Amino acid sequence: MRLRTSDFGPWDSFPLRWRFERPQSQNFPVAQLLPLTSGCAAQLHGELLPMQRDSGLVPDRFRSVEQLSLGEKVLVSDWLRARPVKPETVLLSWDQETAAQAPWSLVVSHWDDFWYPSTDDLSVVDMPISFVLLFMHFERVDFGVVASAP
Repeated sequence: MRLRTSDFGPWDSFPLRWRFERPQSQNFPVAQLLPLTSGCAAQLHGELLPMQRDSGLVPDRFRSVEQLSLGEKVLVSDWLRARPVKPETVLLSWDQETAAQAPWSLVVSHWDDFWYPSTDDLSVVDMPISFVLLFMHFERVDFGVVASAP
């Protein structure tokens, strides 16, 4: 999947923009979050479906899978920084209609603005897909390095 200028949609029609504009998120750098069109979101969602299931990442699609229970006494941002990836930008997929592009550093520092426990499943990937970070609604995070990664 290669992004073109036409794959980005207007901020005003981004379904989750309220999360980043609420008073608690006043320091969130909104200009760094670029919404994708619903067509692009559907394509990304379709690419991710074979790698995920309701219980997490599909193990045989990955060289390795690490898990973090959010009940553990670990700082999530520190755990994310320790992953063996350092992409400049990533794609975020909430569902087949909602996706965006953001800097990896923004996801690491503001993960709790992007993902709401008990309501969201959020996939974060680089392009081309070499890893999948999956925040699940039951408060677990899976990180997998794709078996056929370049």
